Amino acid sequence: MTQMSLPRTVPFRTAWILLIALACTNVLLILHSAVDLPYWDEWEVLLPDALPAGLTWDWLFARHNEHLVVTTKFLVWLLYKLNGWNLVSHVALNLLTWLAMVAWVIRLGIKQPGNMDSGIPAAFSVFIFSTIFHENLYWAFQSAFHLCLFFFFIAVELLFDEKQSSRRILTGAAFAALSIFSMSFGPGSCAVLLLSWLFFKLVRFRAGRENSTRFLCQAAAVTIVIGGSLAGWVISLPETNQSSIIWPDRLSFWNFFTNQISWGFGIGTTSFLLGLLCFLIVILPPAIRFSEIRAGRSLEIAEYKLFTAIFGLLAAAAIFALGRSGGLLSASKFSRYAEVTAFLVPLSAIAWATVLNRLPLLRKRVLVGIWGLCFFAYSDDWQFRTYSNHGRDLKNNESCVRDYYAGKGPAICPALYPTGSIADRLDAARKLNLSFYRRLRSR
Repeated sequence: MTQMSLPRTVPFRTAWILLIALACTNVLLILHSAVDLPYWDEWEVLLPDALPAGLTWDWLFARHNEHLVVTTKFLVWLLYKLNGWNLVSHVALNLLTWLAMVAWVIRLGIKQPGNMDSGIPAAFSVFIFSTIFHENLYWAFQSAFHLCLFFFFIAVELLFDEKQSSRRILTGAAFAALSIFSMSFGPGSCAVLLLSWLFFKLVRFRAGRENSTRFLCQAAAVTIVIGGSLAGWVISLPETNQSSIIWPDRLSFWNFFTNQISWGFGIGTTSFLLGLLCFLIVILPPAIRFSEIRAGRSLEIAEYKLFTAIFGLLAAAAIFALGRSGGLLSASKFSRYAEVTAFLVPLSAIAWATVLNRLPLLRKRVLVGIWGLCFFAYSDDWQFRTYSNHGRDLKNNESCVRDYYAGKGPAICPALYPTGSIADRLDAARKLNLSFYRRLRSR
């Protein structure tokens, strides 16, 4: 069993201190700035056929643009039952899932072959605590991103296991299904997961580690759960969304895709060459490791998890490129997309540290090079005032909502909702006695 290796050098100890300090700073500032008031897409929850109609299948599985955000809608309903959908508590839950994902990535690095120093994944996870995907952190409804990634990581952890108990792998398949129905990139990540796990099972079967009955039954069950969810997602995709897909035979797809990868490394400049460089940083370690399989060095379970996570996130970026590369290239640098590709930074570093484990000097140089690239690229992405500025904007526009409830205004609040009046949503909030309505009416 691989045991945790404590940080052995001053830089790695410093990385842990910095990581913890940044995590605490983000959480404290975001919670301090959070305001219990809906913002933009969150007002859609108060449409007549949404939360006011109760927990209905039609609402849960209705598309939000091209996305199926079933788990976020369920979370909204659950919070409504618990505390009147207090959006500060919604943001707090988002932060918990974010921290849990970082913890999983670090643990995954520690579990890799070679007794990796825990300071390596910690040093590269520091960049996840920048403000590069700030809107996913202060915007409650962006739980769709968090939950999709969170459930995908859980599924990876459960499916790749030495014992392969049926209960564990079926639970993993269920979490994959939850990921698929959490956000539009879930199907891409989980398709990779399914293929990777089936390959893992086939290798075990051919090595005589599983009998044919167990292999076929488990493979069929997991395929039905994940494959069925994927089929359901694709079949329900509206034709208007299908017609706007940009396929990988177009250069615009690859330009958008690679720029998303470089955005995860902190590079805000749109450049195909820089994107290609970052893509190579991500893809080369798995390629090197796969070439070693032919020499008889098989993958360990922790490596299956690592490479599945990497290719799953690349597939997620590809899904965004399929749907968005027909527009402006600058959209590849939207804050919300960075959450997905930012996790490629520590995962890629872990992969390099693993494949170069027998070449310590080269490993050190490569890791220092990647960390240096991220350090300079992320140098202007520590704008923690973003959180307080957003909270201040919401606070300053509470008067628009308060005036409507006092009969003094038309409920046209462009800073809270950019298109038209939100009078019908505010009326729904009053009928539901939501948390923000109670707070504003009590003043």
